[in-house]
Amino acid sequence: MPQTGEVLAGNLYLKLSSDGGTTHDVAGCMRDVQLTFDFPTVDVGSQGSGGYQKLKAGRRKSMSGSCSGVMRFTDASGEVNADDIFTLADDGTEVPFLFEPETAGVGDVTYSGTVLITNLQIGGSDDAEATYSFSLSSTGVFGTTVGEA
Repeated sequence: MPQTGEVLAGNLYLKLSSDGGTTHDVAGCMRDVQLTFDFPTVDVGSQGSGGYQKLKAGRRKSMSGSCSGVMRFTDASGEVNADDIFTLADDGTEVPFLFEPETAGVGDVTYSGTVLITNLQIGGSDDAEATYSFSLSSTGVFGTTVGEA
């Protein structure tokens, strides 16, 4: 069933593929995912613009993101954990991603593209859970699709 009305953030998942896009696994134990899509503009105003800017769409679109969650030191089926994130980053792997409901259905929007993992932080404090966070940046095309019947 498609997500309707207000969508709870807990119903959306970042899914990463370590096999080139055949399968996408949930980034494990995420508490926060923020994706920023940048659509630059170019000011093409001139003296003839009457002192006002005149914008045109730029060409170099980009996407960046930050994700954080709780560490899990054992592999869970269908999840990408912090060790996997480290390996993907260390190898410079271009990682296909999806950001969508756990089970996307008809009418649900899925954001997709390919990213490089540009940063990984692992830490924790006394009397608290171990955490990890990572950053990603787009490489190539990204976009959206809407689930169909």
